[in-house]
Amino acid sequence: DWKAHFHGILVVTAPQDVRLARVMQRDRTTQAQAEERMQAQPKEAEYYAISHFVIENSPRFNLESQIVQLLEILKLQHAN
Repeated sequence: DWKAHFHGILVVTAPQDVRLARVMQRDRTTQAQAEERMQAQPKEAEYYAISHFVIENSPRFNLESQIVQLLEILKLQHAN
């Protein structure tokens, strides 16, 4: 199993509307093209199912504080 090769899996996600806007801006595509690409990807629940940690990269949450919290958790885990 490929997951056995990792100490942990981090998923960075964002709400679908935020991801859609970012893809359209980054790739300079239409909304339909971006949505088609997103539909071809695994569903969000599949990412959550394999993850040990989740960070939401959206305007609703402070990205820096989430990273600081994750680093603290990792430090505690590796201190033992």
